[in-house]
Amino acid sequence: MPPHRETNSRLGFKLPGFIAFKCIGAGAYGTVFHTIRLATNQSVAIKRIKFAETVQGVPAYALREAAVLKRLVHKNIVK
Repeated sequence: MPPHRETNSRLGFKLPGFIAFKCIGAGAYGTVFHTIRLATNQSVAIKRIKFAETVQGVPAYALREAAVLKRLVHKNIVK
C-alpha cells in the first residue's frame, strides 16, 4: 500500500487526488485536515462536514458556512 493511502485511511480521509497529513481541527460541525493536492503539490486545508444520519439533505449550518465563505475574498480561500 502506498504511504499516502495508509495515512489517509488512518485519518478516515477519502478524497481522490489528495493526501491527508494530519487533522488540524475538529468541532461540532466537522473536521479540518491538512492535505496536499497531488496534481499541483499545493498544501491545502479541507473541511469534512459531519452529516447526521437521520437528516435529509444538506444541514442549514453547512449552507450558511458556504454562503459566508463565498462572500469572503482572501488568497487562502478557494473560489
